[in-house]
Amino acid sequence: YVQAKDFSNFDLMWTAYTKGALILMYLDFKIMEDTQNKKSLDDFIKVIQSKYKYHNGTITKESIISILKEVTGIDYTDFIN
Repeated sequence: YVQAKDFSNFDLMWTAYTKGALILMYLDFKIMEDTQNKKSLDDFIKVIQSKYKYHNGTITKESIISILKEVTGIDYTDFIN
């Protein structure tokens, strides 16, 4: 049995996960387009994993922008902000 109040939380959760997935998909397409398919989101994630493997906390926007530039050679400040 699901109460109406539970649906509002589910909808918010679903929206957040969907939005995140769509943003990452768009970022993947953008990276591939900007690098003529030489790089992708996978390359970005590999660097994130290697740098923050044992990190307990939040990764800053500045770190994300820096790693994107390291991986692609392109400044994604406008995209991230």
